[in-house]
Amino acid sequence: MKTHIEAIGCYFPETVVTNEDLKLENPSWDMDDVQDKAGVLKRYIVTPGETALDLAIRACEKLFKNTTDDKNKIDGIIFCTQSPDYIMPSNSHLLHKHLDLGSSVFAFDINLACSGYVYGLAMANAFIVSGLARRILFVTAETYSKYIHAKDRSARVLFGDGAAATLLRKGCRSAGTTPKANGSSRGGPRATSGCWQSRGASWSRRPISRRRSARPSPGSLRPRRHPANASGST
Repeated sequence: MKTHIEAIGCYFPETVVTNEDLKLENPSWDMDDVQDKAGVLKRYIVTPGETALDLAIRACEKLFKNTTDDKNKIDGIIFCTQSPDYIMPSNSHLLHKHLDLGSSVFAFDINLACSGYVYGLAMANAFIVSGLARRILFVTAETYSKYIHAKDRSARVLFGDGAAATLLRKGCRSAGTTPKANGSSRGGPRATSGCWQSRGASWSRRPISRRRSARPSPGSLRPRRHPANASGST
């Protein structure tokens, strides 16, 4: 059984804070050094009323706009965030309610930072290959800007806010197809579809029909004799 990424939808808040903005606010900050070492040119920041759930909902809207899969076919939701809307209920349950999914659809949160997407993919893959689910909606959303002090140079120059929604499914309906993308006024793709196949701990975009599995030679299938029995003795 194989697991495939069917589509990905992303959403970023409207407010953008550039390196130039931070330099004007903090003249002593060496933003050229930040750009050279971290590669960060700008960061998207939520408004005071926006939450991680709000971003996740927007990302899901882009996701389902870009795929023919029905959201009612989802078997489970995994929501990765370190900035949930509440201590309880969890964001996955709130998203479950917003999407109006059935009572048989499971939902839970995981609390991870940089490695969250990788671990989330692994968990979704485990549910699918084990046969416990056929389709998983995996969502990541953060509003780190709410927790970072305005004068904290170590964190403010790096972190922004955003969300991504990934639909994983069993099998592949259109392996090798060209991903589609929903554009944005801020530039760049915001949603893609197609099939990405899990290969152990990695993911591949290569069409299944082009993959060749290594086949053992006939000689390698012969049973090996124990050294003690090599002379024919028992």
